[in-house]
Amino acid sequence: MSSEIDDFKNSDDFCIFVVSDGTGKTAYLAVQAALAQFDLPRVKILRFDHVKNKEEIYSILDMASPQKDMVIYTLVNDEFVQALITESLQRRIIILDLLSPIVNSIKKLSTRSPRGEPGLLHNSDGESLAITE
Repeated sequence: MSSEIDDFKNSDDFCIFVVSDGTGKTAYLAVQAALAQFDLPRVKILRFDHVKNKEEIYSILDMASPQKDMVIYTLVNDEFVQALITESLQRRIIILDLLSPIVNSIKKLSTRSPRGEPGLLHNSDGESLAITE
């Protein structure tokens, strides 16, 4: 995969598209934390939350520049994930899935299956739910 990434245009002027079928807050905060490690004042974060269908995903990808911009996502709908992966490969857009590696690891340890429902981390007021220790 590194040879594929080497083909991408290096620049300090690009967009990171945050895509979620929930609030997008988790991915947005992770992107902000990562960007804090760089001096990149021209990088734009564009947040697209509550994605409802594949057509929205295609429209978002239409805005991204091939071999330049990046899509970071927290999608739990498998159909949306597959559409994003397929389209981004064809369009040569870098994508990063933040949730699936964690969900899949928890799935290996647990007797339960993931719900696959967006927005479960936040209540209807947009506040994070309390996590018990």
